[in-house]
Amino acid sequence: MPLWSNVQKLQELDRKFEMYVIPDVRYTITSIKDAMDLFFPALAFLQKLYHGLS
Repeated sequence: MPLWSNVQKLQELDRKFEMYVIPDVRYTITSIKDAMDLFFPALAFLQKLYHGLS
């Protein structure tokens, strides 16, 4: 599975990342709930990451 090989590579490179698995969301976002479940955690991660750089 390509996702797991990417996760392993990030771990090998000692990169910071968070992975969110959203049940029943395949390749497209079809509802506002799915969008919120995806984008809010991603934005929170980026905020934590960039605030740590300053």
